[in-house]
Amino acid sequence: EVFSFDAENVLQLTNFRRSDTFHARMGLDRQHVLFVASADPLGSNPTGNCQLFAIDRLGGSWRQLTTFTPRSGGPSPNGCIGVVGRPDCLVGPVAQDLATGSLIFNSTCDPLGQSPNGARQIFAMHPDGTGLRQLTHARGLVQEADGTWSAQSPDPFAVSVRGR
Repeated sequence: EVFSFDAENVLQLTNFRRSDTFHARMGLDRQHVLFVASADPLGSNPTGNCQLFAIDRLGGSWRQLTTFTPRSGGPSPNGCIGVVGRPDCLVGPVAQDLATGSLIFNSTCDPLGQSPNGARQIFAMHPDGTGLRQLTHARGLVQEADGTWSAQSPDPFAVSVRGR
């Protein structure tokens, strides 16, 4: 679950009763909390896929920022918990660019049709969920002509920006 707290008060922001709510962090505006989860609090994630959400720090104004679909096409059996060999769509931790406010995160989802081999890619988008763009083009797991396998992934990644 996601909680907001200050020196004396604690407020529970989510009540999903799921074990895959991760990577919660306060947004740069200090008014919203960003996190990933496979819950469906708004009725817009019926497959239970891993999504990026925002909620205001007092528990209102829910927004599902992504609408990723599982690679399998059906319900996501593991949500935001990765299992080796499964085609699940995972969303990694989110960072926020200090200069532009863009949300930067990694994901194995392929929302733009540019990563067919399941590679983890780096994405950026506006804090309201618009303007999604893929920043990397790692090949993922590929069988070479000689029969060997190779993997290319952009992990780990870091966001380096100027401070305000």
